[in-house]
Amino acid sequence: MHGRSDVETVKETAAKTLQQSKDSPQTDDEEAEKRKIVRAAARFIKADIKNIDTCRDFYPDPSELRSLEKNVAFVPHSLRILLQETFSGKSCDLEVASIGQSIVQLTRPS
Repeated sequence: MHGRSDVETVKETAAKTLQQSKDSPQTDDEEAEKRKIVRAAARFIKADIKNIDTCRDFYPDPSELRSLEKNVAFVPHSLRILLQETFSGKSCDLEVASIGQSIVQLTRPS
């Protein structure tokens, strides 16, 4: 693996995001507070996406590409939680996998 460890990077990102949240002026505006929370969540998710360990040396086996479980597992946990909370229905794994992977690819283009 290149660079710093994932744990170190996530801790730094979490600490930085929480500090930014504390440092920003408090307001009674509920909409402004919602935006602040959403922006903090977006920073956490983006950091998780950027920390995905990918290998470009080989193309996955077709059985892996067809596996819903492996496709869902590719989506970072924080993004998975957001999407599962957003979609209704008991089984939304296909939506989580497809939209989650789209978000990952848009955030981290090849």
